[in-house]
Amino acid sequence: MNETTIIYDSVTLVLRGHYEAGRDSAYFDAPEPRYFEIQEVVCGKQNIIDILDENILKELEELALEQYSDYVQ
Repeated sequence: MNETTIIYDSVTLVLRGHYEAGRDSAYFDAPEPRYFEIQEVVCGKQNIIDILDENILKELEELALEQYSDYVQ
């Protein structure tokens, strides 16, 4: 499980989940996209994923992907 910390709406959140770097396309293979699938959203010491709206979770996944891919590449 991968972890990254982001600040969302002035609140520090720790996002834990699975990061997939994807891959470029080859002659016979289609490219695979990068993604970050959130499993936990920790604020303080509490996992708050169950109280967040799906749209917010998607936005957090995009922010995590941006931050995490910056560290990996």
